[in-house]
Amino acid sequence: MKKKYPWDRWAERGETVRAHALFMIYVGLGPHRTYALTAKQAGKTQQAVANFGTKYRWIRRSKAYDQYLRDMAHKATEAQVKNDAILFAQREADYRHEAWDFAEKLFAKAKEMIEAPLYKVTVKETQIVKVGGKKVEVPLIIEKTPIRWSLRDIVPIGDLSDKIRRLALGVPTSRVAAEVSKAKSDDERVAQAKANFNHWKKYKLEKAILRILQDDPDADPKIVKEELLEEALGWFAEDFEIEPLLLTDGSEPPPLDIIDGEIIEEEGVQ
Repeated sequence: MKKKYPWDRWAERGETVRAHALFMIYVGLGPHRTYALTAKQAGKTQQAVANFGTKYRWIRRSKAYDQYLRDMAHKATEAQVKNDAILFAQREADYRHEAWDFAEKLFAKAKEMIEAPLYKVTVKETQIVKVGGKKVEVPLIIEKTPIRWSLRDIVPIGDLSDKIRRLALGVPTSRVAAEVSKAKSDDERVAQAKANFNHWKKYKLEKAILRILQDDPDADPKIVKEELLEEALGWFAEDFEIEPLLLTDGSEPPPLDIIDGEIIEEEGVQ
C-alpha cells in the first residue's frame, strides 16, 4: 500500500481534485506563502482560498511538506559527505601508494649513485667526413674517465626519500618534530615522543604493514611489523632528539596474522 503524506489529496475528507490543486499552489509558494498570494495566482477571492485553507488544514499540511523537504535535503547532504569521504579516502590511499613507490625509486637511485661512477667524456680525435655533400666532423677516439658522485649530490635525494616514506607511513617528518622538540625540556620531549610513537603504533602501524604487503605479498607480516617498529623507533627518537631505548617500555608488540587482507591481533595479548 502506497504511503500517504499530509500533502496528498484528502479524498476521504471530501477534498476535490480542484481543491487539492489550489492547495498545491499554496504549497508551491514556499515558506512565505499566504492566502492572498494564492488567491492572486489562482484567480480566486481571498475569502474562498481562506475557506479551503481552514477546512483542509493547509497550514499544518504545508509545514509537514516543508519539513519533508528539509529532511530530504539533509539526507542528500549526508550522502554527499559520505561519498566525498569515501572518494578522498581512496585518493589518500592512492597518493600514499604513489608516494611510497616514488620514495623507493629515489632510495634505489641514491644507492645506484653511490655504487655507480659517472664518466667524463673527452673527444681525443675527430675526422671530417662528407654526408649528403656536406662536411661533418665526427669523433674517432672518445675517452671516458670515471668520476664519483659527491655526497652533496646524493644526500638531498636520500633525505627526500626518507621524508616521503615517513609521509606515506603516517610518521611525522623530522622538520616538524624538530620544531616542536626544541621548545621542550628533556622529560617533555621523551613524553611527547612516546605519545606520538604509541599513537602511530596503535592507529597507523596496521595500515603501514598492509601497504607494504600490497607491494610485496610474499613478505612475512611478522617480519614487516618488526622492521617497521624498529625503523619507527629510530625516526621518533631522532625527531625528538632522544635515545630510542627511552621509547620502549619493555613489552613486546602483540603478534599478528593476516586474514583476507586484514591484520588480526591474536587474542589474549594486550
